[in-house]
Amino acid sequence: MMNAIQYSVFIIYNSTVGVTTVGIIGSGNVAWHLTRGLNSAAGVEIAWVYSRNHTTRDELAHFFDVPVAGTLLPAPTDLVLICVNDDSVQSMLDLLPEETNVAYTSGTVSLEKLHVKQKNCGVFYPLQSFTRKAPVDLENVPFLIEATTPEYALELEQIAQKLSTNVRQMNSEQRRQLHIAAVFSNNFVNHLLFLAQEHLKDRHIPAELLQPLIAETIRKAAELGPFHAQSGPARRFDEQTIQTHLSELHGLPKEIYSLITESIKKTYST
Repeated sequence: MMNAIQYSVFIIYNSTVGVTTVGIIGSGNVAWHLTRGLNSAAGVEIAWVYSRNHTTRDELAHFFDVPVAGTLLPAPTDLVLICVNDDSVQSMLDLLPEETNVAYTSGTVSLEKLHVKQKNCGVFYPLQSFTRKAPVDLENVPFLIEATTPEYALELEQIAQKLSTNVRQMNSEQRRQLHIAAVFSNNFVNHLLFLAQEHLKDRHIPAELLQPLIAETIRKAAELGPFHAQSGPARRFDEQTIQTHLSELHGLPKEIYSLITESIKKTYST
Protein backbone atom coordinates (compact mmCIF):
# COMPACT_ATOMS: atom_id res chain seq x y z
CA MET A 1 0.00 0.00 0.00
CA MET A 2 1.36 3.16 -0.37
CA ASN A 3 2.53 4.37 1.79
CA ALA A 4 1.24 3.72 5.18
CA ILE A 5 2.98 0.39 4.59
CA GLN A 6 6.40 2.07 4.03
CA TYR A 7 6.33 4.75 6.69
CA SER A 8 5.72 4.91 10.43
CA VAL A 9 4.51 7.85 12.48
CA PHE A 10 5.41 8.29 16.12
CA ILE A 11 3.07 10.11 18.45
CA ILE A 12 4.19 11.74 21.69
CA TYR A 13 1.12 12.83 23.60
CA ASN A 14 0.64 14.65 26.89
CA SER A 15 -2.95 15.26 27.94
CA THR A 16 -3.86 18.89 28.42
CA VAL A 17 -7.10 20.78 28.77
CA GLY A 18 -8.23 22.78 25.73
CA VAL A 19 -6.34 22.91 22.44
CA THR A 20 -4.01 20.04 21.62
CA THR A 21 -0.78 21.34 20.08
CA VAL A 22 0.90 19.08 17.55
CA GLY A 23 4.43 18.98 16.16
CA ILE A 24 5.14 17.13 12.92
CA ILE A 25 8.51 15.45 12.37
CA GLY A 26 8.88 14.23 8.80
CA SER A 27 7.39 15.29 5.50
CA GLY A 28 6.46 12.06 3.71
CA ASN A 29 3.12 10.64 2.63
CA VAL A 30 1.71 9.77 6.05
CA ALA A 31 2.88 13.04 7.61
CA TRP A 32 1.28 14.97 4.76
CA HIS A 33 -2.16 13.41 5.25
CA LEU A 34 -2.12 13.42 9.05
CA THR A 35 -1.09 17.08 8.94
CA ARG A 36 -4.01 17.76 6.62
CA GLY A 37 -6.42 15.92 8.92
CA LEU A 38 -5.20 17.28 12.25
CA ASN A 39 -4.83 20.81 10.87
CA SER A 40 -8.58 20.90 10.28
CA ALA A 41 -9.60 18.90 13.37
CA ALA A 42 -11.47 20.71 16.13
CA GLY A 43 -9.32 21.52 19.15
CA VAL A 44 -6.00 20.85 17.38
CA GLU A 45 -3.21 23.27 16.50
CA ILE A 46 -0.15 22.35 14.37
CA ALA A 47 2.69 24.08 16.25
CA TRP A 48 5.54 23.25 13.82
CA VAL A 49 6.87 20.82 11.22
CA TYR A 50 10.41 19.46 11.09
CA SER A 51 12.23 17.24 8.60
CA ARG A 52 15.80 16.59 7.51
CA ASN A 53 14.54 16.99 3.94
CA HIS A 54 14.21 20.76 3.87
CA THR A 55 12.62 20.85 0.43
CA THR A 56 9.64 18.64 1.29
CA ARG A 57 9.49 20.12 4.81
CA ASP A 58 9.12 23.64 3.46
CA GLU A 59 6.57 22.51 0.89
CA LEU A 60 4.50 20.82 3.59
CA ALA A 61 4.69 23.84 5.88
CA HIS A 62 3.81 26.27 3.10
CA PHE A 63 0.89 24.16 1.84
CA PHE A 64 -0.74 23.99 5.27
CA ASP A 65 0.49 27.41 6.46
CA VAL A 66 2.23 26.08 9.57
CA PRO A 67 5.57 27.12 11.13
CA VAL A 68 8.84 25.45 10.12
CA ALA A 69 11.09 24.07 12.85
CA GLY A 70 14.84 24.37 12.38
CA THR A 71 15.62 21.79 15.05
CA LEU A 72 14.12 18.59 16.39
CA LEU A 73 11.57 19.38 19.14
CA PRO A 74 11.97 23.18 18.98
CA ALA A 75 9.14 23.69 21.49
CA PRO A 76 7.06 21.44 23.76
CA THR A 77 3.80 20.22 22.26
CA ASP A 78 1.04 17.92 23.42
CA LEU A 79 1.45 15.66 20.42
CA VAL A 80 4.40 15.01 18.12
CA LEU A 81 4.09 12.99 14.91
CA ILE A 82 7.40 11.59 13.67
CA CYS A 83 7.37 10.03 10.19
CA VAL A 84 10.16 7.52 9.65
CA ASN A 85 10.82 4.40 7.63
CA ASP A 86 9.53 1.26 9.38
CA ASP A 87 13.09 -0.02 9.73
CA SER A 88 13.88 2.99 11.92
CA VAL A 89 11.11 2.46 14.47
CA GLN A 90 13.41 1.02 17.16
CA SER A 91 16.12 3.65 16.71
CA MET A 92 13.54 6.41 16.98
CA LEU A 93 12.17 4.93 20.19
CA ASP A 94 15.70 4.92 21.56
CA LEU A 95 16.00 8.68 20.93
CA LEU A 96 12.75 9.64 22.60
CA PRO A 97 12.70 10.55 26.33
CA GLU A 98 11.28 8.02 28.74
CA GLU A 99 8.53 10.33 29.95
CA THR A 100 6.97 10.74 26.52
CA ASN A 101 3.85 8.88 25.44
CA VAL A 102 4.62 7.23 22.11
CA ALA A 103 2.75 5.52 19.29
CA TYR A 104 3.79 4.57 15.77
CA THR A 105 1.87 3.83 12.59
CA SER A 106 3.00 0.56 11.06
CA GLY A 107 1.30 -2.50 9.67
CA THR A 108 4.29 -4.76 10.29
CA VAL A 109 6.25 -3.62 13.35
CA SER A 110 5.11 -5.68 16.35
CA LEU A 111 4.75 -3.77 19.59
CA GLU A 112 5.80 -6.76 21.70
CA LYS A 113 9.07 -7.17 19.75
CA LEU A 114 10.27 -3.63 20.32
CA HIS A 115 12.58 -2.58 23.15
CA VAL A 116 10.45 0.13 24.74
CA LYS A 117 11.72 2.37 27.52
CA GLN A 118 8.62 4.58 27.53
CA LYS A 119 5.84 3.69 29.97
CA ASN A 120 3.19 4.40 27.36
CA CYS A 121 3.84 3.07 23.86
CA GLY A 122 1.28 2.25 21.22
CA VAL A 123 0.29 1.86 17.60
CA PHE A 124 -1.68 4.41 15.57
CA TYR A 125 -2.03 2.72 12.17
CA PRO A 126 -4.14 4.23 9.37
CA LEU A 127 -5.04 1.47 6.92
CA GLN A 128 -4.87 3.35 3.66
CA SER A 129 -2.66 3.95 0.65
CA PHE A 130 -1.28 7.48 0.84
CA THR A 131 0.13 9.58 -1.97
CA ARG A 132 1.24 12.98 -0.81
CA LYS A 133 -1.07 15.33 -2.71
CA ALA A 134 -3.87 12.90 -3.61
CA PRO A 135 -6.85 13.72 -1.35
CA VAL A 136 -7.96 10.99 1.07
CA ASP A 137 -11.13 11.11 3.16
CA LEU A 138 -9.68 10.19 6.55
CA GLU A 139 -13.15 10.02 8.06
CA ASN A 140 -13.62 6.55 6.54
CA VAL A 141 -10.04 5.30 6.97
CA PRO A 142 -9.69 2.51 9.57
CA PHE A 143 -7.36 3.56 12.40
CA LEU A 144 -6.04 0.52 14.27
CA ILE A 145 -4.94 1.06 17.86
CA GLU A 146 -2.70 -0.99 20.16
CA ALA A 147 -0.97 0.10 23.36
CA THR A 148 1.00 -1.12 26.35
CA THR A 149 -1.87 -0.26 28.71
CA PRO A 150 -5.66 -0.20 28.28
CA GLU A 151 -5.74 3.40 29.50
CA TYR A 152 -3.26 4.56 26.88
CA ALA A 153 -5.12 2.67 24.16
CA LEU A 154 -8.21 4.71 25.03
CA GLU A 155 -6.19 7.94 24.78
CA LEU A 156 -4.99 6.99 21.31
CA GLU A 157 -8.52 6.07 20.29
CA GLN A 158 -9.70 9.53 21.30
CA ILE A 159 -7.03 11.13 19.10
CA ALA A 160 -7.89 8.88 16.17
CA GLN A 161 -11.57 9.73 16.53
CA LYS A 162 -10.70 13.33 15.70
CA LEU A 163 -9.81 12.03 12.23
CA SER A 164 -11.97 8.98 11.59
CA THR A 165 -15.26 7.35 12.51
CA ASN A 166 -13.68 3.92 11.98
CA VAL A 167 -11.37 3.35 14.98
CA ARG A 168 -10.76 0.01 16.67
CA GLN A 169 -8.18 -1.81 18.75
CA MET A 170 -6.14 -4.56 17.07
CA ASN A 171 -3.11 -6.50 18.29
CA SER A 172 0.21 -6.83 16.46
CA GLU A 173 -0.49 -10.27 14.99
CA GLN A 174 -3.87 -9.22 13.60
CA ARG A 175 -2.37 -6.01 12.22
CA ARG A 176 0.46 -7.93 10.56
CA GLN A 177 -1.99 -10.27 8.82
CA LEU A 178 -4.12 -7.32 7.76
CA HIS A 179 -1.01 -5.68 6.32
CA ILE A 180 -0.36 -8.77 4.16
CA ALA A 181 -3.93 -8.62 2.88
CA ALA A 182 -3.51 -4.90 2.20
CA VAL A 183 -0.44 -5.58 0.05
CA PHE A 184 -2.43 -8.05 -2.06
CA SER A 185 -5.49 -5.84 -2.38
CA ASN A 186 -3.69 -2.54 -2.99
CA ASN A 187 -0.03 -2.78 -3.96
CA PHE A 188 -0.33 -5.89 -6.13
CA VAL A 189 -3.57 -4.75 -7.76
CA ASN A 190 -2.03 -1.37 -8.57
CA HIS A 191 1.00 -3.05 -10.15
CA LEU A 192 -1.26 -5.25 -12.29
CA LEU A 193 -3.06 -2.11 -13.46
CA PHE A 194 0.31 -0.65 -14.40
CA LEU A 195 1.23 -3.76 -16.39
CA ALA A 196 -2.11 -3.64 -18.20
CA GLN A 197 -1.49 0.01 -19.06
CA GLU A 198 2.01 -0.77 -20.36
CA HIS A 199 0.65 -3.62 -22.50
CA LEU A 200 -1.81 -1.25 -24.19
CA LYS A 201 0.67 1.62 -24.50
CA ASP A 202 3.09 -0.56 -26.45
CA ARG A 203 0.26 -1.36 -28.87
CA HIS A 204 -1.03 2.25 -29.12
CA ILE A 205 -4.39 1.43 -27.52
CA PRO A 206 -5.84 4.03 -25.12
CA ALA A 207 -5.68 2.75 -21.53
CA GLU A 208 -8.71 4.83 -20.52
CA LEU A 209 -10.86 2.20 -22.23
CA LEU A 210 -10.22 0.05 -19.14
CA GLN A 211 -11.60 2.59 -16.67
CA PRO A 212 -15.26 1.43 -16.71
CA LEU A 213 -14.09 -2.17 -16.31
CA ILE A 214 -11.81 -1.29 -13.37
CA ALA A 215 -14.61 0.63 -11.65
CA GLU A 216 -17.06 -2.24 -12.13
CA THR A 217 -14.51 -4.77 -10.86
CA ILE A 218 -14.09 -2.88 -7.59
CA ARG A 219 -17.84 -2.29 -7.24
CA LYS A 220 -18.70 -5.96 -7.71
CA ALA A 221 -15.93 -7.16 -5.41
CA ALA A 222 -17.27 -4.90 -2.66
CA GLU A 223 -20.92 -5.79 -3.29
CA LEU A 224 -20.72 -9.52 -4.02
CA GLY A 225 -17.38 -10.44 -2.48
CA PRO A 226 -14.33 -11.29 -4.63
CA PHE A 227 -15.10 -15.03 -4.73
CA HIS A 228 -18.51 -14.56 -6.33
CA ALA A 229 -17.42 -11.64 -8.52
CA GLN A 230 -14.59 -13.56 -10.24
CA SER A 231 -14.86 -13.90 -14.02
CA GLY A 232 -12.49 -14.41 -16.96
CA PRO A 233 -10.84 -17.30 -18.83
CA ALA A 234 -9.25 -18.89 -15.75
CA ARG A 235 -12.60 -18.91 -13.94
CA ARG A 236 -14.18 -20.57 -17.00
CA PHE A 237 -11.21 -22.96 -17.43
CA ASP A 238 -10.87 -21.65 -21.00
CA GLU A 239 -7.48 -23.16 -21.86
CA GLN A 240 -7.47 -22.03 -25.48
CA THR A 241 -7.83 -18.37 -24.50
CA ILE A 242 -5.23 -18.73 -21.75
CA GLN A 243 -2.66 -20.20 -24.15
CA THR A 244 -3.41 -17.50 -26.73
CA HIS A 245 -2.82 -14.80 -24.11
CA LEU A 246 0.47 -16.38 -23.01
CA SER A 247 1.72 -16.50 -26.59
CA GLU A 248 1.04 -12.78 -27.02
CA LEU A 249 2.51 -11.46 -23.77
CA HIS A 250 5.54 -9.85 -25.37
CA GLY A 251 7.33 -7.57 -22.93
CA LEU A 252 5.18 -8.52 -19.95
CA PRO A 253 6.00 -11.14 -17.27
CA LYS A 254 4.30 -14.37 -18.34
CA GLU A 255 5.01 -15.88 -14.93
CA ILE A 256 2.61 -13.42 -13.27
CA TYR A 257 -0.16 -14.30 -15.71
CA SER A 258 0.50 -18.02 -15.20
CA LEU A 259 0.68 -17.85 -11.39
CA ILE A 260 -2.54 -15.88 -11.03
CA THR A 261 -4.29 -18.06 -13.61
CA GLU A 262 -3.33 -21.23 -11.73
CA SER A 263 -4.41 -19.70 -8.44
CA ILE A 264 -7.85 -18.85 -9.86
CA LYS A 265 -8.24 -22.32 -11.36
CA LYS A 266 -7.29 -23.92 -8.06
CA THR A 267 -9.76 -21.74 -6.16
CA TYR A 268 -12.66 -22.84 -8.34
CA SER A 269 -11.62 -26.45 -9.04
CA THR A 270 -13.88 -27.94 -6.35
